[in-house]
Amino acid sequence: MVLPHHLPSSSAVLILAAALAWAFFAGCTPRAMRYARETRSSYISARAVLAEVKEFPSAMEEVLRSRNPEDLPSRAGALIREARDLIPEAASAFRTVKERIDLLRGEGEGAYTSYAAAMQHLVDLNLKVLELFGEFIGLSAAALEGFPYTDNPSNLMPTLNRMDELMAGVEELSSRIASGEEEAESLFRALEE
Repeated sequence: MVLPHHLPSSSAVLILAAALAWAFFAGCTPRAMRYARETRSSYISARAVLAEVKEFPSAMEEVLRSRNPEDLPSRAGALIREARDLIPEAASAFRTVKERIDLLRGEGEGAYTSYAAAMQHLVDLNLKVLELFGEFIGLSAAALEGFPYTDNPSNLMPTLNRMDELMAGVEELSSRIASGEEEAESLFRALEE
């Protein structure tokens, strides 16, 4: 940059500082936007894995209604194993989202940090959902071990009641997640404008 010779040195320093600041922030914004996009994309991927976990209760219910009780233990056992394998996969996917959020926080400010905070809140809620499903799957496995229920079937009621509580918790969290996703998407759209 060529400065006019007639400017005092303090003015030259201010102009240079302003130019450097502009270059710094102009350089940061595209990187922050890239991290915001990566955060959004990795969140969508993580939610896709969680959606597979969420299919477990209905898939298990379908197996339990089977007209062939001899097949029930093997079919239910296979479902439980598949669901258990998905839990760490989903947790890993949400860790990836968190890594992107941390990068965004390091680069962004203002609207970017608001978006990062909204996404972090969503990750936290989704991890709670994942915990509830982990417990639900564990209870399903424990209930399966007692099949067929030759003892008093009422002994199974505490387990079934707890499973109902877990699913009610999932529904409540899912409602909060849906609301949070709307807010986060609105923040993201504002960043793109």
